[in-house]
Amino acid sequence: MRVLFQNPGFAAVAVLSLALGIGANTAIFSIVDAVLLKWLPVSSPQELVVIARNPVEPSVGFNYPDYEYIRDHNQVFSGILVSGGGRALSMTVPDEGSHGSSELVPGTLVSGNYFQVLGVTPAIGRLFTPEDNKTPGAHPIAILSYDFWKTRFASDPRVLGRKITLNGSPFTIIGVSRQGFTGTSVGNSTSLFLPVMMLQQVNANAREWNTRHFWWLTPLARLKPGVSVQKATADMEILFKQIEQNDPTPAYDKDRDLRNHAVLLAGSGGYSFLRNRFSKPLAVLGAVVGLVLLIACANVANLLLARAASRRKEIAIRVAIGAGRWRLISQFVTEAVILAVIGGLAGLAFAYWSVQVLLSLLPIGTFPLDLHLTPDVRLLGFSFAVSLLTGLICGIVPALKLRVRTWYRL
Repeated sequence: MRVLFQNPGFAAVAVLSLALGIGANTAIFSIVDAVLLKWLPVSSPQELVVIARNPVEPSVGFNYPDYEYIRDHNQVFSGILVSGGGRALSMTVPDEGSHGSSELVPGTLVSGNYFQVLGVTPAIGRLFTPEDNKTPGAHPIAILSYDFWKTRFASDPRVLGRKITLNGSPFTIIGVSRQGFTGTSVGNSTSLFLPVMMLQQVNANAREWNTRHFWWLTPLARLKPGVSVQKATADMEILFKQIEQNDPTPAYDKDRDLRNHAVLLAGSGGYSFLRNRFSKPLAVLGAVVGLVLLIACANVANLLLARAASRRKEIAIRVAIGAGRWRLISQFVTEAVILAVIGGLAGLAFAYWSVQVLLSLLPIGTFPLDLHLTPDVRLLGFSFAVSLLTGLICGIVPALKLRVRTWYRL
């Protein structure tokens, strides 16, 4: 550190170069981690798969009758759920003031076994059961997400049994989901969960929702122990054919043959249109910022080489008083690692800013994207590992080119 403070100009240029390279990589990793890598906070997420149609261009759109048939006749899943999210609900809490004020909140309609299949437990109260989702309009009940309960109702346990109005229809709050769980759609956090059978109460225009022509649900299933994806896919192919035979009414207008073939997608991270739409661009962007980091490493390595040449007298004195080759190499590597760690810390600030810029470029709906990009152990660990690797790359190359024997002769 003392040597670096003696050359503040050199240190500033090197730190800035590394901060840009490390920060760009950290920013892209944070988005890739949130969109592609992070698992759902549920029980055994690696067992989950998303049921889709058309192996060429997978489509996850599902209708409720097909879901019921597959739920009741499959031999490969221990449970299968559906959800229809991204709905803006106008919520009013009647007992707040004279009439209560309306606010727009994101809601998701889910099957009665939704929480049961996922293995999600309640923070307070209870969650839905299959009995809560059998008769249309029979169970006007709602479940709050933990974050919404905390921010909107100040974590008040008396929220249980409280009446609310959603799009003009009365509902009763029966529970709060556990902390950290915000639904199965990446990027779309849910404030309220409702039974699928209550769709018409919050959307009067959905008159034919329970038909094979209303494609609005995303299916997620849990594989039975020992069942492979290939076996489950073959089972789905059979069920799709049975559905068509039982109901020959065309469910699709085009590409019917392809759409009647099943494909199972990894469901450990839930499902998101962001993953399907931006997985390839993110991979390309990751490769580009990797090259940026390599260029930054090359620039800093060249700076270190030039600086080493100007320190020949200093190195000769160190050799004269007993410093060996590996001791000198370790000094140069240590200096480079310190530069990289400082650059990594500065890069975190740059990463936070660049992530906000990238998110502003992504398409959004009624509600902003919620990818939970706050620094965590994974992100900090990645940044530290990149910083350490960068320091080693920058430091080893100049150190190995030291001509210690020449300095010995000096």
